[in-house]
Amino acid sequence: MKCFNDWFKASLYCLIAAIPVIIAEFSKYKTFSDISDITLFIIIANVLLQGLIAVRAFIDQSITRNGSKKDKRVVELITEDK
Repeated sequence: MKCFNDWFKASLYCLIAAIPVIIAEFSKYKTFSDISDITLFIIIANVLLQGLIAVRAFIDQSITRNGSKKDKRVVELITEDK
């Protein structure tokens, strides 16, 4: 279940990063026929790049968060009463 949760979160990060790029790029054109093949390729590459950057940030954050949980050690001070 944890794996599914991580995939869902990563997909959500990707969509949140990609949707504004899609809106900004397509708002420049009045019809889809105005978009050339090269422009469409650039738009798709830009959307994928932004999505992958967000997923990479999510993965780095997850690794850091999981690593810091494992490294926490409890240190006890032992004192001797005389």
